[in-house]
Amino acid sequence: MDSIRISPIQAELTYDIRQRAMWPNESLDFIKLEHDSIGQHWGLFCKDELVSVVSTFDNTSNNTCQFRKFATLPHLQGQGYGSRLLQFIIQKKTPQYQLWCNARKDKIIFYKRFGLFSTEKTFSKKGIQYLIMKTKTN
Repeated sequence: MDSIRISPIQAELTYDIRQRAMWPNESLDFIKLEHDSIGQHWGLFCKDELVSVVSTFDNTSNNTCQFRKFATLPHLQGQGYGSRLLQFIIQKKTPQYQLWCNARKDKIIFYKRFGLFSTEKTFSKKGIQYLIMKTKTN
């Protein structure tokens, strides 16, 4: 994984990877978030190619930060790019915020490797089961 960099990006740059990795059978409008305009969007680039994205939404009133639409190009999944991006977000955000996400149930083990724990809150979207996961509070 040489020539890796992580930097802020515009929301629009996340859309293609979100769609391809998470909802390939849905329209681009389906993967856009109502609050994309107020989020922080991050991209991991490998050799100047955007390969992994995540969007974060800080809530200063309760010191939480939700990360959403965390996705890596399907043909590059399992190679550590997403892990590297998530570790960056954890290091950047956890000094100030408790991180949380809506994790697909089939990804729970992945998130546990980064110290997130499962809550009792679950829901379903388009037949996919989700569980809310969080980092420990500081």
